[in-house]
Amino acid sequence: LLWLDPGEGRLHELTLGGVEDVRSFDVGPDRLFAADGQGVIWERQLSQAEPGQVPRLGGWKRLFRNKSRSLLPDGFQVGFPYGYDEVGLAEVVDLRWVEHYRGLLVADRFPLGVDDPRLERELSERIHLRFFDLDEARVLPWIKPMVHGDVYQLWNEQAQIIAGYHHEGSLALVQHDASLFWLERGRSRLLRIGDGMLGTAKTGNHHARNTTVPLFQTIWKVSGRVERQLRPDRHLDARHEYLPRRGPFVAVMFNSSLSSMSDRFSNYSFGRRLELELGRELGYRDGVRLDLFQVSSGAASFLTNVQKLENWMSDSVPPDLVFIEIHDFGGALLSKGKDKGRLDDRELSGLFAKIEALAARYGTMVIFYDHAWMEANGREAMRNSSPGVRKILEQAKQLGFVVLEPGDALLAKLLTDSPWGNQAFGPNQHHGAVWSVNLSAAAMTALAYPQVSAFLREREPA
Repeated sequence: LLWLDPGEGRLHELTLGGVEDVRSFDVGPDRLFAADGQGVIWERQLSQAEPGQVPRLGGWKRLFRNKSRSLLPDGFQVGFPYGYDEVGLAEVVDLRWVEHYRGLLVADRFPLGVDDPRLERELSERIHLRFFDLDEARVLPWIKPMVHGDVYQLWNEQAQIIAGYHHEGSLALVQHDASLFWLERGRSRLLRIGDGMLGTAKTGNHHARNTTVPLFQTIWKVSGRVERQLRPDRHLDARHEYLPRRGPFVAVMFNSSLSSMSDRFSNYSFGRRLELELGRELGYRDGVRLDLFQVSSGAASFLTNVQKLENWMSDSVPPDLVFIEIHDFGGALLSKGKDKGRLDDRELSGLFAKIEALAARYGTMVIFYDHAWMEANGREAMRNSSPGVRKILEQAKQLGFVVLEPGDALLAKLLTDSPWGNQAFGPNQHHGAVWSVNLSAAAMTALAYPQVSAFLREREPA
């Protein structure tokens, strides 16, 4: 470890002594961090140096002891964030200080579960990124928001390994916007991947038992916490843009699992797909940048979505657009909660008045979208919407809100490609297939784009 004194043009050597088998290290504003061959992470105080002097180093202290044998604890109601004693590291291959969030980004290389020289040589998708939040002593995911929300924990049966999104390689962190340059080893790809905390905050993953994938989703409840507590949206303007665009404008989608998952492939997200489709239209037609955050709750009632909107308005980024899903799975739409009855007309009008008041804060456009016709429990979908759904949509129209009903436009498409749901149906399987999610997002974009484009044309971001 060398200390460069630019004023004197001299190099001073600082020893890393005290930690054996150092695999990676980095320097923060006031600390030195190192990871050893056992996956233990150490920290050492680094004093600020006066001009012409060399900084002083304190003694090494264990920051992370790496005592857990589980590299990714999963199970029903188990997931991020993990405490330091709940999750382990296999092989730290890189470590970086992240100034935006005052913590450490760690690249962990997962081992194969079988003795196979060919797989050991060829299987490279083994890197998992973990963010160590030093203030809260917790481990968070660091991800790019993807339509397929389980891409960061795919089970490779042949190799007996949880495969990751990142291939083996080398990384460099851009402190200005917390993006990564990732140079893949043995491949010809150099990637630039955006802020992983922002990626975590934007996801609306759903955690459920009734899927056919072998691992439970571990990135679900953590998304809202990251947005509220770390506020990665504060750095939206700092991002590198290959094509500079106006904005960014922020959309927030409040929905149920119908908009966030697929029974066969777990979290294959309509919300994430809509961000890509609508964002593409706004980008190349209008030169506008759109960021969509997704807040998903199981069988979310209308009351739940309004409460989630109210919470968002109080502690998160002001939205330019709000999407609210309307569905009636299990008769939940008008429910006030377990054993609390159903919304009457006065209460329903009160919720609409609350939406109007919340939207008025930032001049937000509120868009209701009919997802009820997509739901089907153990059978095919494309059925008529329920009376409760029609009641809410009609009231929304009367109040001047935007209402999107893509069912008619989608019917012909789905009759040509494949039905909406997942065959063969299993118990409680009522979510869309991946092709249907893609077609639905395209149909919704075709309906939404003209109105959203006109709304954003003369608008400044909220």
